[in-house]
Amino acid sequence: MSNKVVTSALSRYAPLRYEATRPFAMTLGPRFHARAKLGFKERSRFLLHELLPAVRQALEALGRPTGPGPGQAELGNVQVFGGYLAGGRIVFDFHKRLTMALLETDVEAVPLSAIPRPADSVYLHFGAGSGVSIEGDVIEGAFVTWSEGLGEPRRLIVDFVKDGQFSDRLFWLQESGEPMVGCSVDMSEPGLGVIAALENSVREIEERNKAVFEQLAEAERQLERKYGEVVSIPSPVSRIGQNLPLLKRGLALVVNCLLYLRVAPEDRSDEWDDRADACLVDQATNAEKPGTRRTAERTLLNQGYVKIRYVGHQFASTAAGQGLGEIGRSVATHFRRGHFRSQPYGPERSLRKVIFIPPVVVNPGQSELPGRIYEV
Repeated sequence: MSNKVVTSALSRYAPLRYEATRPFAMTLGPRFHARAKLGFKERSRFLLHELLPAVRQALEALGRPTGPGPGQAELGNVQVFGGYLAGGRIVFDFHKRLTMALLETDVEAVPLSAIPRPADSVYLHFGAGSGVSIEGDVIEGAFVTWSEGLGEPRRLIVDFVKDGQFSDRLFWLQESGEPMVGCSVDMSEPGLGVIAALENSVREIEERNKAVFEQLAEAERQLERKYGEVVSIPSPVSRIGQNLPLLKRGLALVVNCLLYLRVAPEDRSDEWDDRADACLVDQATNAEKPGTRRTAERTLLNQGYVKIRYVGHQFASTAAGQGLGEIGRSVATHFRRGHFRSQPYGPERSLRKVIFIPPVVVNPGQSELPGRIYEV
């Protein structure tokens, strides 16, 4: 069987669309990730002197960009994608009803120490109807990365993907390219609440960026002289202050998704991604002989396909999930918001586990839907 990787710009998952439209990132991303761990100075040096020229060369091989925008966007995108590759190309697809519930679940009291880390980097897929918009664009998912550069505080970095982003093979003709919008949270105070940590990080980043941008300005002037055009070194957090209210909502959804992965590990099923060869998938899933199944699965992996981790289908079938599904067919007056709670249990209630208490839709003219704890 062929080992050629088949990619699709039409995949419903942003990382797979990115692979299809930016093949150069498959090598540049890991190179950046390896340097990024060495700290700010080495990361900045690699960004300016190696990654920037490599990205420009890759884009010029595709065609002549209309300006510096696409290259600047890809400098940031390649960084994010490098982390995703290093994390094992992990994609979680959340059921729409679960996403709706998690949007209506409080996160302010959740400390940083409670945020699970399923891998060094993952992609969370919410779908086109996520209920989150940033800069006027609907968000369909987010890359989530735990960053630990040498001599730097540990950070949780979230980069949001717009609906349909990375599907355009002629992205280099777009004036601004396809940049992501993200936020960075300092994780060095584990007892601090998630939203408070985001607000602190925004203030700290904006203050620090004043000095950093002064240093970058001189580098930009040098690059302009070298390349003969305006060059701007992109920062994944350059617009973080003006987007703070919307980033809070997006970050809350991300954190709640990660918490749900911890409290309901059984509410997950794995299936091959939407690009995979149907015959190979059938063999890997249904072949009578174990050897045939293993061979088919190994071939799928060698061809670059990934297993998507579907989350929330069990929740969607519960009374709480189905109640959320009624939205649109009846007019809801309000939600009784959900939350995660540390629940005592066991001998003399000496042990504790985190449980999810989902939101409840309250409808006019009807008795309130009975709330219940989603036991996990």
